[in-house]
Amino acid sequence: MDKGKAGAHGYTVCIARGGTRMDVSTLQRLDANILLGIINEKLRLECDGLEELLAYYDMTEDQLATRLQQIGYHYDPMSNQFKAHG
Repeated sequence: MDKGKAGAHGYTVCIARGGTRMDVSTLQRLDANILLGIINEKLRLECDGLEELLAYYDMTEDQLATRLQQIGYHYDPMSNQFKAHG
């Protein structure tokens, strides 16, 4: 992935290099634990923050947070990762 141009909301958007990226409907069908791994990897390696990730997948924070809260995870901006509550 390359970090690309500023998106519609003014933040940088991750741009896919070759291949296709998953759309939001595919992400929503994944097991929540698999989704967690994909999201945290994307945050760690390719996106500088949650807003950039949300723009990349064209999803809302509520969609993602609700899904990951089902397995007890929340976004921690200090580490730029979803972490277990507690």
